[in-house]
Amino acid sequence: MKIKNIKIAILFSAVFLLLVIFLPSACNTKCRSLQSSYNGKVIGMYDFKDCFLYAQFDSILVITSDTAFTSYKKAHFKNCTATLDAVDFNTNCILGFKVRSIACNAAFHRNIEIDSVAKIYKYTVSVEKCAGCGTNITSTNIVVAPQIPMGYKLQFVTKTQ
Repeated sequence: MKIKNIKIAILFSAVFLLLVIFLPSACNTKCRSLQSSYNGKVIGMYDFKDCFLYAQFDSILVITSDTAFTSYKKAHFKNCTATLDAVDFNTNCILGFKVRSIACNAAFHRNIEIDSVAKIYKYTVSVEKCAGCGTNITSTNIVVAPQIPMGYKLQFVTKTQ
């Protein structure tokens, strides 16, 4: 009877040890594999290059014209010499939506929906995160998107997956 109990105890110990060893590495694999993305009406990400280090960007950025883009650059990028990519503001705009998450790692999934019936232009950032750490992760989520139609209400939405 004692030998049977010892075998069961060894088996449970072995299973527990395997869980302790392999469970965290499975989480770490998931954390490392998170990838940010964009879809819907998002045309692509916009890169302010090294200039963005000089920008004051609290939460939302909306640039819908060449004039606004030039003003933004003059006000925020005084010390930056990088050449920024041109945007055709006749058909596109630049949107930024700063989102923070507390996690080991996070992926930010950006999506733009345009509801022509309700006249709503919605920019959603869904955060997929690997919890367990207290790391503050921030993404500015700056994208090039279709120009916001006149009379449409602009909404910024955050979702956690």
